[in-house]
Order: sequence, then structure tokens, then C-alpha cells
Amino acid sequence: MPSGSFSAKKESDLSPVDPCQGWVNPCEFCDRRFGDWIDAGEENLAKVPSKPGIFQMAFKSKNTTEIVSIILHPNDIQKIAYETVDNAKELIADKKSKVTKTVIL
Repeated sequence: MPSGSFSAKKESDLSPVDPCQGWVNPCEFCDRRFGDWIDAGEENLAKVPSKPGIFQMAFKSKNTTEIVSIILHPNDIQKIAYETVDNAKELIADKKSKVTKTVIL
């Protein structure tokens, strides 16, 4: 059991943390931590390990990359990656969808 003395801070002493802008804008921290975005093709999906992990999926259209899914899975991230990309492909294949010219990353 940790022991020590703690001092309470007033709410006015707390400074908020800026949210990650990677949802709609590039984020230096996330880019360094997770690496470059790659195309979600069969060849790259086969390289996803079948162990616990985090899978991020984004749609890229024109000059914008937007994260649409972040999944933490305790067993098999490769299986989840395939399922997530397959669902995204169905959405993109829908001619009524606004994301028909989108690349899945």
C-alpha cells in the first residue's frame, strides 16, 4: 500500500490537457508512436499479428485523413482488423455513400 502525503489542488490550479487533434488533423505524437499510415490491403492486413493489440483505421480522401475506428482487443487483433476493414469496404462500395472515393488506411 503506497504511503505518502498528498496536497489537494484547487480547481483553478489545474490546467486542462489539449485533446489529440489526430482525429481530423495530423498529430506528431501519434505519428511517432504508431508510425505512418499504410493502405489496408490484403498484403498489409496479413502482417497484423494475431495477438492482443490496438488497431486504428482511417479513411483518406483528398488531403484529409480521418480516424474512424480505434479498437483494443485482448486476443486476436488480426481477426478484428479483417472484420473492420471488410465492414468499411461495404460502406465505401455503397454508391449512395459520400465516401465512395475513399482509401482505407
